[in-house]
Amino acid sequence: MPRARVTIACLVNPEILALFLAKKVHFFKYIRPVFPAVRKAVHTVFSAYGMPVMSVFTRFKQKTVKLPIVDIKFFHTIKEKLKHIFCVSVIGNTHITIAGYEHDTLQFSGRLHSSPAATVDEYAMNLLNLLSLYQVAPERIEGGILGSVVPALTGRVLDALRMFCSARFLTVGPGLKSGIKLRLDNPAQLGAELLCGAVAALEEGPGPLAVISADTAISIMAVNGKQELVGGVILPGPQLSLSALVQKTAQLPQIDLSAPASSSILGKNTSACLQNGFVLGTAGLLDGLAERFQAELGPDIRFYATGNLPRTIREACRTPIEYREYLITDGLYRIWQKNRKG
Repeated sequence: MPRARVTIACLVNPEILALFLAKKVHFFKYIRPVFPAVRKAVHTVFSAYGMPVMSVFTRFKQKTVKLPIVDIKFFHTIKEKLKHIFCVSVIGNTHITIAGYEHDTLQFSGRLHSSPAATVDEYAMNLLNLLSLYQVAPERIEGGILGSVVPALTGRVLDALRMFCSARFLTVGPGLKSGIKLRLDNPAQLGAELLCGAVAALEEGPGPLAVISADTAISIMAVNGKQELVGGVILPGPQLSLSALVQKTAQLPQIDLSAPASSSILGKNTSACLQNGFVLGTAGLLDGLAERFQAELGPDIRFYATGNLPRTIREACRTPIEYREYLITDGLYRIWQKNRKG
């Protein structure tokens, strides 16, 4: 194998480093040109398993030692101990979010566009590229869970994951334990992201609380003081409303919802009027709904937001809203923990 490829592979994946050792290959000569850069990869493998890394490096500088040869059993030990990534996937109407957790800590999170036209092979390639971007080998994935609000894509994404990963994947739905009682007419209709958001929010403290999940639509779901999910509301998201308005009108321009509204409610031009309407109007709408939630569940109810609700809208709300970027993936990971075997 060319020297450059070996060097890059060792940097990206410590398992490859271990594999070279396990196959009794002195890869010392391959990494000499970039020794400082490879030091971290070597240290990852050796220090974790009690090998004298520093003495090896010291003697390396004196050109008196080659890196040690390791028995093949040591490679298998490393391979098993490196398999600590648990993959969670959220399929939304706009995006598919993939996140990885190791030792209860988020290691990476990435997003792909949801495409109804994409094939299983296309999803597999995109998912592999995303994992590669974050330097995660599929072999490191020990298990996973998928939550979806787009039934047509659920099977496709699962099949794509199984093309390159042999780990067991769960799907949020009837039969999985979440720790929350669902006081709904038809629990099967509850969006997976709302259940996951509620599970993660309850990790921070007991109810009553409400989770605001913003994607194509804004969904608000409430949990009462008995830790029961009791219902909520669904309304169009500001991005969807803005897109529809611009498409159906001749002279209204597209605006950036991440830009703040003007200091006065009295906009002086078309763009300012739109900015005020969408930023302050959406904030006012959320404040009005929050008052109704407080009337039913008590004044101490806490509000959590996640998804693509712009910061400008959250900050324009008079109701305190705690934003958690990874609320849904955190909840998915908690549900996976409750349902894992062994």
